[in-house]
Amino acid sequence: ESNDWQERRVTESGDGFGFVTAPITDAELGRHLETIPLHSHGPYETEVNLAALRWIEGVAPKLTRGYVLAVDYGHARGDYYAPERNSGTLQSYAHHRVNPSALSEIGQADITAHVDWTSLAERAEAHRLTAAGFTDQHHFATGVVTELMTEQFGGNAGAATRRALQTLLHPEFLGTTFQFLLLTKGVALSVPLSGFKFARDPRAALGL
Repeated sequence: ESNDWQERRVTESGDGFGFVTAPITDAELGRHLETIPLHSHGPYETEVNLAALRWIEGVAPKLTRGYVLAVDYGHARGDYYAPERNSGTLQSYAHHRVNPSALSEIGQADITAHVDWTSLAERAEAHRLTAAGFTDQHHFATGVVTELMTEQFGGNAGAATRRALQTLLHPEFLGTTFQFLLLTKGVALSVPLSGFKFARDPRAALGL
């Protein structure tokens, strides 16, 4: 039940900003929390980005035919709300480093949280978009770059070019936390777009 959850609100004191815990009062937030698996392994913190869901609701009716490509750090629901991710993804960055508190250096730092891609895809499909692709940065770049290389060099790329490509596309270089979600409307894809050539089935990957 959503009543098992509480929300953290920002408060101001003489020492600056801090968090206080309060009951859930927003009905939309309460409904969304019912989709999140509860864990019985002690305290659990996470984030809910209702603004992202409202964003895709606004985008969907503006698209008659075509694509929406969303790119950000994030996880599918199963990973986002994994038991071991019990402190969420909320972080604050300043001067190329992570701050000790999300409320450090207010006005000077970037406050970020990862995207729950499954919730975004579900809301998109509820508004007549189709989740047609989902992958990480490594697989997306591999698909795009290998197609460009084939178009430019065919099978005749030199050894130095091939080595540079292998370095560029190495998973440790590109990482997998940065992810790509492809949404479509009125488009039938007989083959995946190049960036999703090496992706898993999006519905399986997202848990839809």
